[in-house]
Formats: sequence, C-alpha cells, structure tokens
Amino acid sequence: MGPITNLDELLASDRATVTVRETALVLGVDQRTVTHAISNGELPGIRISRRVLVPRLPLVAMLTAPDKVEAA
Repeated sequence: MGPITNLDELLASDRATVTVRETALVLGVDQRTVTHAISNGELPGIRISRRVLVPRLPLVAMLTAPDKVEAA
C-alpha cells in the first residue's frame, strides 16, 4: 500500500493515522506548513518519539465539514 495522496484515498483508508507527508499531499501544501499547523494547534498531531502523525478521523472531519472559514 502506497502513500495516501488525495481526499478519496484518505476517506477509503482504514488507517488510524497518516504521515505529515501524506497530510501535505492531501492538502496540497508543503510538509513544513503541516508541521507548523500542528505546532500551532490548527491540525491535530500525535508525537511518537521523533515521528509526528496526524489522526485520520479528525482530519477527515475537518476536510468534510460544511465550509467554515475563520476570519484572519
């Protein structure tokens, strides 16, 4: 099984977590953007030793929720 690269694959997956790289591919942003968003609390993240993973279900919920844009 290769990396998850889009929303359809993310929705179809049964994995509990996805990598920062996979999250970046799904969102269409750089890995550093994902890491920064996790550090700021904008995205959920789990640190296991030196590895950071993103819980799949909360990410799916964020991406499939009705549009809710926060003003900057």
